[in-house]
Amino acid sequence: MVILKWEIFSLKTQKGSGFYILLGRDNTIVHSTGEKTNLLLIEDTIRLNKFVKQVVIIGFNRLFNCLLIELDYENIKMTPFLNVSKSIFDSIH
Repeated sequence: MVILKWEIFSLKTQKGSGFYILLGRDNTIVHSTGEKTNLLLIEDTIRLNKFVKQVVIIGFNRLFNCLLIELDYENIKMTPFLNVSKSIFDSIH
């Protein structure tokens, strides 16, 4: 088992399982620059994309956010990957 510790939450995974478990977190992260980001608003917006099954944002005390996105295989299996990535990119911006 691997546990990734961040000051705001922990991610846990069984080695080789491909699954991460979010153990807990705050809904607002503060970057090293002092800027604050509301996670729920961004995650909910990205999750509206038909190709996204689940998303979590990390980045406490970092310069930038990092997104962990689980794709919805049923919706992407017959779609060219370029269209999928463009659609998700547009959701993020």
